[in-house]
Amino acid sequence: MQLLIGILLCFSASFAFASSYEVEPNDSIPVAMPISLGQPIQGNIATETDADRFRFNSGTFTSVRVLYARPPRSYQYNLATIRVSTAAGTALSSVDAYAPDVFTSFDVGVDAGLDYILDVAGCTGSDCEDHRSELYEVMVVGLPNPTFESEPNNTTAQADSVAPTGW
Repeated sequence: MQLLIGILLCFSASFAFASSYEVEPNDSIPVAMPISLGQPIQGNIATETDADRFRFNSGTFTSVRVLYARPPRSYQYNLATIRVSTAAGTALSSVDAYAPDVFTSFDVGVDAGLDYILDVAGCTGSDCEDHRSELYEVMVVGLPNPTFESEPNNTTAQADSVAPTGW
């Protein structure tokens, strides 16, 4: 129980000390806000149709991890979708953060040296009747070793190699 309380306090404190805030407009790929790997960004999904987009370069990394957190609030019933896409808008990976989640993360295989789009969107559809503003913090970090399959990998020629000690 003490560990859980400590984790929640750390995440709550991180919101007070976020180094950067999203800048509107950033609701489409052409105006996506540039961010750096390892740079925490605080944002807000203000309406059901709001979306925040961020552009980052993968640098030398071939895998990145997206970390998403929001303050724990018992009255929060929102659903947010967090997605990584190519700079052209092709979705690579995403996760839905449901109401009980205060923290979620996922890994994405990327090509080194390319730009990608991180998209944080609010609830859409029938689950959004009671939409509330969604405060969040998000960060993309580079991973030294690939932890996720790369795309495309739909043919044998495109398949990732797997080392015997990879797992």
